[in-house]
Amino acid sequence: MPARGLVGNLYSFIRLLLRNHHAMSGLNYQRLTTAYIQTPDLPIEADGELAGVSPAKVTIHPQALRFCIPKSSVTQV
Repeated sequence: MPARGLVGNLYSFIRLLLRNHHAMSGLNYQRLTTAYIQTPDLPIEADGELAGVSPAKVTIHPQALRFCIPKSSVTQV
């Protein structure tokens, strides 16, 4: 999602917490088993611990994680 300033980002965060984000524009929902994070030097956390830095390949157990990512970042495999 594009940055929308403090108020806009707070609004989006509240909708995510309340699980009322499915109709938000700019989000794309997909089921996947593998995610590739290609942004260089991005710290990656798992359960609050530093797991490494990107680029990275993350293998996901079915229904274990949900990613909310901007539509403009999605590439079809």
